[in-house]
Amino acid sequence: ELFQLKRRFIQTHVNAQGSLDIVVEGPMVQAMFFEVFVLAIVNELYFRRLESSAVLEEGEHRLQAKAALLKNYASQQKSNETPFLVSDFGTRRRYSYAWQLHVVETLRDAAPD
Repeated sequence: ELFQLKRRFIQTHVNAQGSLDIVVEGPMVQAMFFEVFVLAIVNELYFRRLESSAVLEEGEHRLQAKAALLKNYASQQKSNETPFLVSDFGTRRRYSYAWQLHVVETLRDAAPD
């Protein structure tokens, strides 16, 4: 029951300026989980309005540059070194679910074994 989000802890409304206000009040365990899911939803909807091929092209360019750095690191890693570990914390600030999946898969493929 603790990990089930409760609707009573979140309030939303459109303010006088026409902006969306989202307020979460309640136990920390509830508030933290709302943050992850609400920000992911809001960002997805916001960026859908702005989606353009130029944005995705720039994102792909930056992603490939990061993947190249990662591949270079992998080629220089010695077998007795601490293994390369990574955690993805991109859910709250992602451009979209599809883009995050693409980023994770691209970096996974570029990472050392």
